[in-house]
Amino acid sequence: MRLWAYQGIAHGADGIVFFRWRSCRYNTEEYWHGILEHHGQPRRRYREVQQMGQELARISNTLTGGMSPKQVAMILNYDDSRTLRLQPGAQGLTFNWIMTASYRALHRLGVAIDIVPPDADLTPYKAVVAPILHLVDDALAENLCGYVAKGGTLWLGACSGVKDTSNRVSSEPLPGLLADLFGLEIEEYDAIGVNNSNGIALEIDAPALQGVRMNGSTWCDVLAPKRGTEVLARYTSDYYAGQPALTRSKYRSGQAYYLGTMLETPDLCKLFSWMLSEAGVACADELPEGLEVTQRVLDGKTLTFVLNHSASPVQYVLNGEMRELISGKTVSGVLELPAYEVAILT
Repeated sequence: MRLWAYQGIAHGADGIVFFRWRSCRYNTEEYWHGILEHHGQPRRRYREVQQMGQELARISNTLTGGMSPKQVAMILNYDDSRTLRLQPGAQGLTFNWIMTASYRALHRLGVAIDIVPPDADLTPYKAVVAPILHLVDDALAENLCGYVAKGGTLWLGACSGVKDTSNRVSSEPLPGLLADLFGLEIEEYDAIGVNNSNGIALEIDAPALQGVRMNGSTWCDVLAPKRGTEVLARYTSDYYAGQPALTRSKYRSGQAYYLGTMLETPDLCKLFSWMLSEAGVACADELPEGLEVTQRVLDGKTLTFVLNHSASPVQYVLNGEMRELISGKTVSGVLELPAYEVAILT
């Protein structure tokens, strides 16, 4: 409870409310446990809240009012979830899996994000990730084009632009209304299913990615780039071996990436790290499993929250000497963070 409450504060909360005080002894919420058990005696949850209350009494003035600015957004459209549940198109193609793979990749890179709807104002963000946009209408296409035209970086995943918001398949070559933005058409697609894969060979001029091969699964869009669109990866097998799998197009002042297949989190980490660096977004090296790092800014001062969501201790390398607010201690070198523990660095 303490860890999750601090996570809320790390992402901008100025107040934390726990529901409920004592576990209900009857009706539908009787197993929605409160701070106290049914017997009303203080146990672990009570002690965690008590500890946090004592800590916040000392440090809340340093936290209250601080913002948690994000440079990256992820677009989530619940209508995509519904249409893919009705007609997934390929075995294992599920909305939650697609979204979670990208979210976990950004999380492991220490990139805090806003999750936004399709009609959100995207101008505050240096980069926007859309793991899938299956349903696209004129308003969404205009929003994305306007964002990229003004200098934004957009990443779009496979199986996008397939239908309109009435769930009708586009009568135009895919990705339909997004074809000009991404500078390509989908030559055809191969619904290979989650248990099959096709390799992709990267052609990105970056030391960490040169010659790297990855495995895409579930869905493969065979891309036909238009003139000026850069090919960043190609499929390695099947009848479309050698055809583009990842592209980048220049659209006015910005750039738009299209990934034609579905990758697991470790491979997305590598690609997102490079793509975000191209967009001017700082990333950490891939963080240990379960470690979260995010920042909150108040009066020009940056507070770095380091949260260990795992059951084992983790290490976090510090950039010089820092002060840990909760303990009041000065730390440097490598911070050893016990299981389910949090540190606030300044």
